[in-house]
Amino acid sequence: MIFPEGITARLRALLGVEDHAETAEHALRRAIATLLVRALTVDGTETIEETMKLVDLLEARFGLSDQETAELVTEAKTAERDAVDLFAFTNTVTQHLDRDGRIGVLEMMFEVVAADGVVDVFEENLISRAATLLRVPDYYQQTMRPRLFASMAGR
Repeated sequence: MIFPEGITARLRALLGVEDHAETAEHALRRAIATLLVRALTVDGTETIEETMKLVDLLEARFGLSDQETAELVTEAKTAERDAVDLFAFTNTVTQHLDRDGRIGVLEMMFEVVAADGVVDVFEENLISRAATLLRVPDYYQQTMRPRLFASMAGR
């Protein structure tokens, strides 16, 4: 007997059977959101411009509603607060995305740190470390670093 998709999902949930595709997608979303939260908080201040950019990026990237975005940001803030380093998040991203996808995540981080018009040394260091962990250091050196330093000079 074939059950409708909604019933199958409910049965899986009741039995504790995880949908691996959904779990992998959620892990990727959480990892990217957590990297963006780190970009938001690394300099010790969360500006409204940076926060709005983070929300806009998550909604656009994943097609989320306002409520889903708020839940993801809350989850990411908890994960970021409990994290020792970036590796767990960048590792999830590198497992699921190709080079262009990883560059896209790095670009999103840049957009968050630059949203307030000021990029400081903590933010530059974060982008540099993330580029290495996301395995795109050449892209960082050639493209991102000049943009970061131009933003830093604009202070």
